[in-house]
Amino acid sequence: MFWLNNEFTSDAHVKSLVSMMQMARKQSASLQWLVHGEACGTFLRAAEYLKKNPISDNPHEAQKGFALQSFYFSNPRGRRTSKSDLEKICKDVGLTCEGINLNKNDIFKNSDSRKSLVMELS
Repeated sequence: MFWLNNEFTSDAHVKSLVSMMQMARKQSASLQWLVHGEACGTFLRAAEYLKKNPISDNPHEAQKGFALQSFYFSNPRGRRTSKSDLEKICKDVGLTCEGINLNKNDIFKNSDSRKSLVMELS
């Protein structure tokens, strides 16, 4: 378990998460991650780091091993944590995106929930 309590934008948290993801990849460990709320932004920054700093110039080799790490996102919040953003970064890095749960009632802080509500009302 990697628990964040506030300080979701902390560089130290991002570095710790990157380190754990790299260690799991190196050991070919199969992991299931649950990322909730504002921590989705921390995940996004960690995944972007992995994308910008691959272990190999060969994209296939750089992604090798990350597919064993499955991510499930619950009620993502924060800048650039839309469903499409999270799915794209997982694909770009080679991580497995298992699913994204959106709280339909979280219309004030979650743009995907607002869009869904607008679509329902149309």
